[in-house]
Amino acid sequence: MVSEENKVVAVTATTALVLLVGLSAYTDLSSGVVAGVVFVVGILLPQVYLNYGRA
Repeated sequence: MVSEENKVVAVTATTALVLLVGLSAYTDLSSGVVAGVVFVVGILLPQVYLNYGRA
């Protein structure tokens, strides 16, 4: 059985990886901006959701 936490982490990690590749390859954004987006989506978003988003 897969817990909700594992599902959230899997989805956000996959999304962050896709964003990393997509933003790096197909945009002219600086590496700092790309790293910031990946950090927010892959680390901050799941932490905030799992710790504060659920009642």
